[in-house]
Amino acid sequence: MKKYITLAIVLITVTLHGQSENTVTNEKVLSLNNTQWVGELMYLDYSNGKETTLKTNMQITTKNNKITMNTQFVYEPSAISKNTIKFKKNGTYFGNEKITNKSVSADGTITVITTCEGRDNNEPPTITKTYNISELYFSVTKEVQFKDAKTKFIRNRSTYIKLL
Repeated sequence: MKKYITLAIVLITVTLHGQSENTVTNEKVLSLNNTQWVGELMYLDYSNGKETTLKTNMQITTKNNKITMNTQFVYEPSAISKNTIKFKKNGTYFGNEKITNKSVSADGTITVITTCEGRDNNEPPTITKTYNISELYFSVTKEVQFKDAKTKFIRNRSTYIKLL
């Protein structure tokens, strides 16, 4: 969970700087340093098949080619997540996730799609993440497709608004 949120933060920099390629460079991260965000995480609870939503707060710091994100779950004070992610392969990867598509809408909202092989529910699915990002808002939707499945499903979605 914490990796996809961190990746979303990285992608925000693309919107703020209007880059048109499927890459993000180290310089693009500087505008995220010392920012604060508020939002929520929705996830599919495998134990009961229902969606669960948690309120979250997040702070971002940047240094060189790394982004560090500290996330707190509002109603679970002991659940704190700190994650650092690094740009790889000339900005075409966020950690182990490859950027496969990027587009910009007329209103400036950017959509970026990444894919990777991963683990979910102790199985090895293909994971697709769709990031919809504007200067003050973003959402990340993680879809999972297990090896024997014909379709993918939404595993979780996070949405954030930047605090000014």
